[in-house]
Amino acid sequence: MSFRKDSRGSASVEALFVIAILLMLFFFVVEMGFLMYDWAVINHAASAAAVEAAMNGRFSADIRQAMAEHIKKMTTEGNTMGTDASGTSLPGSVNPGTIYVYGTDANMNVQRGGTITVGVAYPFRFKTFLFDALGRWLTGEDQVVLKVKMTAVSEVYFEQ
Repeated sequence: MSFRKDSRGSASVEALFVIAILLMLFFFVVEMGFLMYDWAVINHAASAAAVEAAMNGRFSADIRQAMAEHIKKMTTEGNTMGTDASGTSLPGSVNPGTIYVYGTDANMNVQRGGTITVGVAYPFRFKTFLFDALGRWLTGEDQVVLKVKMTAVSEVYFEQ
């Protein structure tokens, strides 16, 4: 009686496990690359809009719209989304197909030294089904919302 087992095919089974782990790692790196790219674009757009608003003394509708268009143009899925740039605060629920730009009232002049707030909520969708399902399982949410909020001090003195 021999206690020696047949080891034919064990390398194939081991390779299958290793390839599956490597594929998951590869897709994780790609997904996080998309996420970090969108995060960087949104941060840059919000900070640039905050500086522009500080130089003008108000977070006007033109600055809001330019910021929303920049985000739509530069993010990975922004061109498929709509925009809502009229709010003064983040809405309670974020629509998965809408980029929200909010902040200090667009019709309000902010006197020198006052703070101007600029915010963005960008719904991010994972590109692969694996991470989409994993994200839903971990967070219990259908989407991940990237949120950015910047403040700047107004530089304009308005005579009264």
